[in-house]
Amino acid sequence: LEGWSFFELDHVNPAKGGAPREHVDAVRLLAVFLAHWDNKADNQRLVCLSEDWPDGRPCREPFLLLQDVGATFGPKKVDLAAWEKAALWEDRATCTVTMKEMPYNGGTFRTTRISESGRRLLVGLLAQLTDQQLVDLFSGARFDQPRRPLMQTAPVPDWVHAFKGRVAAISEGPRCPDA
Repeated sequence: LEGWSFFELDHVNPAKGGAPREHVDAVRLLAVFLAHWDNKADNQRLVCLSEDWPDGRPCREPFLLLQDVGATFGPKKVDLAAWEKAALWEDRATCTVTMKEMPYNGGTFRTTRISESGRRLLVGLLAQLTDQQLVDLFSGARFDQPRRPLMQTAPVPDWVHAFKGRVAAISEGPRCPDA
């Protein structure tokens, strides 16, 4: 089986060279942000960044990534109204996230609590995107063009507005409690 499932993120151990909790939490929160419910293992990858990876030896620089995020911004692939309504938090006070309301109960994504440092990390990264970069992203991906017959489309500025609204929903509110 190639790839990784979201429930496997529980096994990422910084003491063994894995990413710190804040990075893992930022990836989880990004998945919820995107509504990445089709998160079966073959839609994610574990790669080795080490140039000198000897056969039969552990990778010194493993890297987890989301490879296929085609069924996002929805939950039915590029659906602005549904994406705007898709919940970011199951419970903002406890910083609990879930995808239970998504197709297939959110696939491999388990309900989990996000750390304050993970929330801040993702907000800091998303906040760096300029309006022009967001316009370029949604225009380049042709979000304003129909993908199939009778599909509703929305103008790029509406996508940018929704993106920024979802960033605000993550950034605003109280600190996340210590997990």
